[in-house]
Amino acid sequence: MMAKEAGVVKSVNGGIARALNDLTGEVRQLSVGDIVYQGEKIVTDSSNSKVTITQTDGKEITLIGKDTITLDQDTNSNQTVADISALQKAILNGTDLNALEETAAGGPQAGGNGGDGVSLSSTSFAEGGHISNINANVGSIDALSLAAGGDNSFGVSGGSAVGAGAGATTPKIGINISSAGSIEGGVMTYDLSLPTALTARPTTLNLNFSGGVAGKDYDANSIEYSTDGGSTWTHGTIVNLADANQINNVKVKVKTIDNYGLKDVDLAHNPTAMGVNQNQGEQDGSKYSNLNGVEYGIYKRNLTLNVTTDNDEIANSQANGKITDNDDYVNINQGLNGANIATEDGEDTLNMNTGAYANSDINLGVGDDALNIKGGTFSKVDIDLGSGNNNVTIENSFGDVDDNSYNKTRIMNWQSGNDTVTIKSGATVKNAEIGVHNGEDVITLEKDATLEHSRVIMGDGNDKLNINGTVTRESHINLDNGEDTLNVGEGAKISDSDIQTDDSGNGYKDTVKIANKVTLENWADIQAGGGNDEITAGDNLTLSNHSGIHGDWGNNGSAGTGSDDGDDIIKIGKNLTMSGGSVISGGGGNDEITIGDKANISNSTIDSGAGKDEIYMTNGTKVTNSKILMGDGINTLNITRKEIDPDDDDQSYDGSINLDSVKIQGGADKDIVNISDTTGGSVADPKVKLENDTSINLGDGDNEVTVYGSVLLGKIENGTPTKKIITTGSGKDNITLQNGAGIEERVIETGEGADQVNVYDGASLNFAKIETGKGNDVVRFEHLTRNPLQGAYDYSAATETDINMGDGKDSLFLTGIGNNGNAGRRSDFQQVNINMGDGDTKHVQINRGKVETTNITTGSKGDLVQIQGDSLMEGRNSIYTGAGKDDVEIRGSKLNGTATAKTFINTGADKDHVVINNSALTHAVVDTDKGDDDVDIEEGTTFNYNIINTSEGNDTITINRDPGDARITFQSSALNTGDGNDTVKVTNTTFLKLADGNPSAIDTGNGDDTITIKDGTIFQDFSYIAAGNGVDTITLESGAKFNQANVYADAGDDIINVNGAEFKGENAYNHNAGVHGGAGDDKIFVNSGKFDNAKVEGDAGNDTIHIKSGARFENASIYGDSIDGLTTGNDTIIVEKGATLINTTINGGAGYDTLKIADDSVNLTKVTNIEKLDLTEGDHNMTLTAKDVLDMTDSNNKLRIGGDGNDNLDLASKGWVSSGTTTTDEKGINYNVYTNTEGGKTVTLEVQDQVHVL
Repeated sequence: MMAKEAGVVKSVNGGIARALNDLTGEVRQLSVGDIVYQGEKIVTDSSNSKVTITQTDGKEITLIGKDTITLDQDTNSNQTVADISALQKAILNGTDLNALEETAAGGPQAGGNGGDGVSLSSTSFAEGGHISNINANVGSIDALSLAAGGDNSFGVSGGSAVGAGAGATTPKIGINISSAGSIEGGVMTYDLSLPTALTARPTTLNLNFSGGVAGKDYDANSIEYSTDGGSTWTHGTIVNLADANQINNVKVKVKTIDNYGLKDVDLAHNPTAMGVNQNQGEQDGSKYSNLNGVEYGIYKRNLTLNVTTDNDEIANSQANGKITDNDDYVNINQGLNGANIATEDGEDTLNMNTGAYANSDINLGVGDDALNIKGGTFSKVDIDLGSGNNNVTIENSFGDVDDNSYNKTRIMNWQSGNDTVTIKSGATVKNAEIGVHNGEDVITLEKDATLEHSRVIMGDGNDKLNINGTVTRESHINLDNGEDTLNVGEGAKISDSDIQTDDSGNGYKDTVKIANKVTLENWADIQAGGGNDEITAGDNLTLSNHSGIHGDWGNNGSAGTGSDDGDDIIKIGKNLTMSGGSVISGGGGNDEITIGDKANISNSTIDSGAGKDEIYMTNGTKVTNSKILMGDGINTLNITRKEIDPDDDDQSYDGSINLDSVKIQGGADKDIVNISDTTGGSVADPKVKLENDTSINLGDGDNEVTVYGSVLLGKIENGTPTKKIITTGSGKDNITLQNGAGIEERVIETGEGADQVNVYDGASLNFAKIETGKGNDVVRFEHLTRNPLQGAYDYSAATETDINMGDGKDSLFLTGIGNNGNAGRRSDFQQVNINMGDGDTKHVQINRGKVETTNITTGSKGDLVQIQGDSLMEGRNSIYTGAGKDDVEIRGSKLNGTATAKTFINTGADKDHVVINNSALTHAVVDTDKGDDDVDIEEGTTFNYNIINTSEGNDTITINRDPGDARITFQSSALNTGDGNDTVKVTNTTFLKLADGNPSAIDTGNGDDTITIKDGTIFQDFSYIAAGNGVDTITLESGAKFNQANVYADAGDDIINVNGAEFKGENAYNHNAGVHGGAGDDKIFVNSGKFDNAKVEGDAGNDTIHIKSGARFENASIYGDSIDGLTTGNDTIIVEKGATLINTTINGGAGYDTLKIADDSVNLTKVTNIEKLDLTEGDHNMTLTAKDVLDMTDSNNKLRIGGDGNDNLDLASKGWVSSGTTTTDEKGINYNVYTNTEGGKTVTLEVQDQVHVL
């Protein structure tokens, strides 16, 4: 519990005074103005000490000399302190002090303490009109010659003499003291003078003030005196003069204190109350007494200078100075007309009550003033608040009734000060201006108050504006420079007006707080201006008819930007309603705009402006026929449906988001758009929709669009995608759809740049289109897992969709779940048209995917198409790579067409490369088109009803590379290499015919082709090889088998090498397997191998058939011509030693044919149509009958035999007769002629002359 105040220290002279608290042990050194408390002990430590304390009841206690006094509740009533009037009278009348009672003559002091000093209170003398303090030490009273009958040494000024009568001495001279007074807070100056000359001797003046309270009315530490008429000044209260007459040059000054006039006034609740420091003192006239109804008094209070001296010629003297109070309390009760009122300095209160105020100026001057407008009407009234922290309360109407401009009637403060303006509930400010230009000002428009067609300027400083009522009809409010705060209270309405927190461009951070249920309508705007501002709005905000909230400079239904705009934060609560061209904008700077749940936005704009901005929209948002603008800079738009907050009072709505005909527009630089449903909702029933004419256009920059979850962009209307849903300009753009996101009947267009479009797992395109334009673009489809939202993989990644990649080095990737074990699953692509464009190489990869009725087209450069990883192309599909050196790879996949719905692959002109590995192709057509193409058909591949056309060019086809590789099967399939010098190598491959199909075949077409059939290869079921026209080379190696299959070299001087291959016909009577040289001078080398029930035909041309050692023919046939005899030529058939011919016929056919044998193992009975038998190879011992020759030759019945001296021919035993003639061939070789007859026919034998004929 705090101690009770006992008084205030008025003066301390001559030593140190202390206050002791026995309870706490605290010791304080006292100074003028200090408060002393009951229970404290006041101690002076010197005989020269003098301390005066003004008690709370106004009485004074003075301690003189070394003394002690304890202050308690009895101090004020103690006789020693209080009842000294008798002592004073005794001194004045010369009475014997011993005759007085002890208490009046200086008995024991109050509080029970004693000492050398005495404590006296102040009072007034009954005569002389002056107040004196009795300061003499009681122990020194004799020195004052105040014993009975002594002289009265107190001088009197301005009154009658003291002690006149018998025995009285000459009166002392009083000092004349005059003062002009002072305005509160000024300097009070006192001029001293003598009425007459005095004895010239040293004199000391003691200065003291009374009538006012030190520290409240005057500054006791400011007392100064001058002994030279004011030229120089000395601080202190003791004036030492060498000559008493110098008093005429003495001046004394003290600073008066300008106390706070509005002390204890509750300006918020009772602003019209008079302050304790207003109108202090006594009224001394009035200001503006000529104005009716103006109550404006002049109030003054006294400050008395007391002067005592040690000069016995001079009486103690005093005089009053007047302090004029500058804290005025003014009432105007009848209005003003053409009048000017100025309250000047001080804390004034001006109450403007009823009446008409017109053509008048009011100036409240310097100080914290209170202006209260309680009534009246106004016309051309200018109120200047002046500097200071002013308080304005408008309780009724204010504003110009005759002029609707802003500045005819106004309240202004052009000076500094923290002003407060309150427009009370029910009040209206109309056609007026309120300007509080400097300082940290506060303006409040209370609930049910109205600001109409007015202007409010708050100027520099950190200002605060509270709007709780209505602002309307083209009102303008500007908080100007400083870190300002705008509070818009619940239910407030702003109509056809604008509020700016900053218009200077100096970048101050402003704060705007908008409560619940606030309305902005009819072109109303709140603008935060430059600086890093924060705008927060509560729930149920309404913006209508071109109204707006702007982080920077937007107004009149549009957004604005500036180079000095700040980083603003705008947060809007739930249930926002925007309509009729309204705008929320961030302007320039790095801004953040957040729109709360259940926003309903129509025909309006959200604009983040330039800078690195972020926009957030969430559950329940509905946007119709509106714009979302992001401007230049790195911007982000987040539209997110999420789980309903369990604390949300409304649990009935599902958080659906709908954007209907909304334009989402980005600017230069990087824009990011994220649209998502994170609740895991069903794809079949999307709750986030962008439909009708909604579009996302991000312009130039490295943009990103991510659509996640059950989100539907567009909708199917007529099946033709013409409306653009996502458009990006130049730049490296990235568009991602995933986890249930879908696009229906809309277009994605990325423009120039290295763009990426990602349709990830769960996402789908239906009746859509992707246009990537120029640049090195990538389109990815990932369809990896069963749809977690539906529990079944029953949708396609793309259906009836066009993908156009444009110019550039583009890539398209489809990755699915594979097809092995997923029979009947939905295709990843259905009726998808992929056009990779031109201008650079293209890459298409289908990995584990399933496509159906899909067309892939690449450009004219070196393109790569990969079908791999258990992919499936179902039904009618096509791949066209165009011109250029293209690569097509089919690995571990299936092409599953039908007779009426085939898959077509065309690699176009130029040198292409096709790889088919471990795949199954059914009813597919692979055409490498013109160019020198390479085709690699690798292990494990099966062809069913397929055709591979390499077309014109020098093509290279490799079918399996190693006998150890898994078998390749051609089933009713054909390889057609077309014209050109083609090379075909086949290993470990089976060619067969399906029951309802054609034989499989290799047809190399025209050109000098090379065909190599290697180990493990089987041709069967009438499958065949046809080398076509040209000089072809066919090599049939060991391990190759031809079961009822044939090899046709066709026209041209072909070479066929049988290096161990085996041919097997149906039976001994049907040699439906074999080798056919075709037209031309062919060379057929049977270096090894087997021909069972098979044949070798040279066909037309001068053919050579060379049967080498190790070759085996059984139940076979060798024809120089064709077996049907339709082709002919001069053929040579060579049978080397070691060749095995079992039941094998040799038929030279038409023409001059030669049979060359290396030994006699050839059964000549199986030889026919041979014109020459060549025995030059080996040593022969042969016997020929006429029948042998007749059987061997044609209808000419002539046989020529070539040989050498090692050959023996037995003719005589068979009836041959030498004709004695000789014939010579074209080489000059001579032949002896022999004849014989058989069956009436003459048979001629021509034997080379080197042969021994027996």
